[in-house]
Amino acid sequence: MDAREEFSAGLDRLRSMAKENGNTLSLQDVKDTYKDLGLAGDKMQMVLTFLEEEGIRITDPDTGETSTNEEEREQSLDLYLAELDKISPLDEIQEKKLFDDAASGDDEARGALIERYLPAVFDLAGEIQEREKGKGKDYQPEDLVQEANMALVLAVSELHPEDGDTLAACRVRLLNDVFSRVEHSLEEQESRERSDDRILRRMNRFADAVHTLEAQLERKPSIEEMSAYLEIPEEEIRDLLRVGEERLKIEDV
Repeated sequence: MDAREEFSAGLDRLRSMAKENGNTLSLQDVKDTYKDLGLAGDKMQMVLTFLEEEGIRITDPDTGETSTNEEEREQSLDLYLAELDKISPLDEIQEKKLFDDAASGDDEARGALIERYLPAVFDLAGEIQEREKGKGKDYQPEDLVQEANMALVLAVSELHPEDGDTLAACRVRLLNDVFSRVEHSLEEQESRERSDDRILRRMNRFADAVHTLEAQLERKPSIEEMSAYLEIPEEEIRDLLRVGEERLKIEDV
């Protein structure tokens, strides 16, 4: 049995186990099923998502691990805040000079300006998190801080001289740029997630169709048969196979 067949057989075993246990599996059940294939990371997450989309609940009795991860994240954030508190404030003349020098391409000034604005960007990330919560989206604080810090580095690297700019105008423009970059990144992430969800739903429909035809034909269906059954072009069937080649295997005849 090759890896693909093993993968598909594993899914069948997990479905049977779930049926016997009130449509519930433990995380360890899934790991044990695929331990010989060495699935981990993204591939293991793909299996978990696939099972959950089929209505199978995955439980993890090791709640201590989750708690530990939460504690580690909180400790990491506390340490980061402590480091931010060590950043010395600048007077307005020094700060304006940093803006001017950074805009002129001075790398040392850019680095100093980025450091100076890390606390402000941290607060900005908190504001973004609260705004996203209002939309029903829950982002981890450290993820938003990292995203905002990356946006700050890019914003500072793309500063350009503006004649007659006041310090207040420089501050507003920089923070607005950081905010816009983070917002754009979150929108792109949401768009990718929606696309992934659509693909997953298509794959689930495709998987159901394969199992139905297998039962009817008592063999693996061909691409032509799948195309006729689902009423979609054969090329689209091939695309679905390429996306989910580790989930299912049907004969291409």
